Amino acid sequence: MDYRTGFRDGYNAAREDIIGAFGSDYLPSSMEMAMSTQEARALDTPSAPRKKRASAYSRKYKTNFRKIAKDYKKKNGEWKKNGFKTTVKKAHESTRKGMVRKTARRAYEKK
Repeated sequence: MDYRTGFRDGYNAAREDIIGAFGSDYLPSSMEMAMSTQEARALDTPSAPRKKRASAYSRKYKTNFRKIAKDYKKKNGEWKKNGFKTTVKKAHESTRKGMVRKTARRAYEKK
C-alpha cells in the first residue's frame, strides 16, 4: 500500500503493520481510542486563567463610592464640578475608617 494516497490508506497500512507485528490484542478498541483522543484534546486546550478575587478593601470602596457618588452627580447623570475627585477622596476616607486592621482585631479579641 502506498502511504502517499491519503490518510486513510496510511492509517490502514500502519494498522495492518501493527497487527502483523504484535497481534490484534495490541490495538485498543475504538471506544478506548475515542476516549484517549477526547482526553488528549482536553489536555491540549488551555484553560482560561483564573481571575483574581477582589480584596476586601476594594469591595468596600466600591460600595462606598456608589453611595457617595449620588450626592455629586447632576440629575442627568453627569458629574458636578470636581464631583468625581471629591467622591474618590471621600470614598477612600470612609473605607479606611470602616476597615479594621487584622492586628487591631486580634488585639481586641484577646481582651
